[in-house]
Amino acid sequence: MELTYVNIMLYVTGIFTIFPGILYFFPIQGPKRLLKIEPNDELSLMFVQHWGFLVSTLGVLIVYSVHAPEVRNTILIAATVEKAAFVFLIIKNWQKDFAKGMRSAAVFDVICVVLYILLVLEIT
Repeated sequence: MELTYVNIMLYVTGIFTIFPGILYFFPIQGPKRLLKIEPNDELSLMFVQHWGFLVSTLGVLIVYSVHAPEVRNTILIAATVEKAAFVFLIIKNWQKDFAKGMRSAAVFDVICVVLYILLVLEIT
C-alpha cells in the first residue's frame, strides 16, 4: 500500500470519526466532556451509546477503505450522507444550547463531506 495524501487523509478522518466510540463505553461522562451535554434519562443514554457505536463503526470503515479501494466509494458515499445529515441537524439547531458543544464536530464533518465528494468524483 502506497502512503499517498489520499490515504493519509482517509486515515486521519477515519481515526477522528472513530473517536466518538468512547460514548458507547462512557455514556454519561463522554457527552459531558466531549459534547457539553448531559443526557438525563435512560433513553437518551441508550441513543448516545448507539450513536457513538455507529459513528465509530463508520470510522473503522473509512480506515478500511484505505486497504480496500474497490469498496472505497461505497464507504465514502455512506460516510458523506451520515456526516451531511449530522451537519444539517447542527445547523438547524445552531442557536440551541445542546448544539454548542457539537459545532466543532460539525465543522470537521463539513470538511470530510467536501473531501469525500471530491474523492468520489475523482476531483483530486
